[in-house]
This record gives sequence, C-alpha cells and structure tokens, in this order.
Amino acid sequence: MISLTVPIIDKRLDVIGPRHGTNRTVVIFWYGGSWVEGSKADYRFVGVALAKRGFVVVIPDYRLYPQVRFSSV
Repeated sequence: MISLTVPIIDKRLDVIGPRHGTNRTVVIFWYGGSWVEGSKADYRFVGVALAKRGFVVVIPDYRLYPQVRFSSV
C-alpha cells in the first residue's frame, strides 16, 4: 500500500492505494462533522480498508467553521 499527503490551498488531502496495479477505481471519501469538527486523520482507517480491497482512496480535509464562514447566497 502507498500513502501520500498532497497540499491543496491551505489544507491537505491523503491519497491511499495499492502499491501495484493499474486502472484502479478512485473513491473520494468526504468525512462528516457538520463543517465544524473532524479531520482526515480520523478516517485513515477507511482509506486503508478500501485500499486493501484494490481501491485508490482520496480523503480531503476541509476548512471548519467558525474560522471560515460561508458567504450568503
């Protein structure tokens, strides 16, 4: 298995997948937390479990409230 952390804007995303193979299905896993709590690190076990089954898993972090507020629509 291989694991990478990729910087994006001011957050990061983890990419976890099998070390060998081609044409793998990619799963993007957005964890819950109501936009106020949580971390991609809390859900690494999901990426590892899916990678063991042959998937490439992307787990992005996102900015949390109240440091970030959503603009009105």
